[in-house]
Amino acid sequence: MISVGNRHHGDVGIYVGRGTPLGNQFKLKQQGGTYTREQSLILYREWLRREWRLNGNAKAELLRLAELSKTGNLMLVCSCKPLACHADVIKSAIEGIIRSQVR
Repeated sequence: MISVGNRHHGDVGIYVGRGTPLGNQFKLKQQGGTYTREQSLILYREWLRREWRLNGNAKAELLRLAELSKTGNLMLVCSCKPLACHADVIKSAIEGIIRSQVR
């Protein structure tokens, strides 16, 4: 099972925030950026798909996390949960990778 938690609320897992290969570079307005939460997530999803097609660092990290999730529960942590978060996008991507490998 893959879940998403907030590192500031005591959740422990693999950090996927800024400074990591899967960090969301599309900053929210309240963080000094220019995007709403919805815009940020749309742009992040598009970026992640591009990274996948281009075999970027994010693809390698997604594949690593997919393999890791097969060994037990995987907790992705960031700073946004319980709000909508780029880690939710990552979770969906990993689940998609796993589904495609089962076929």
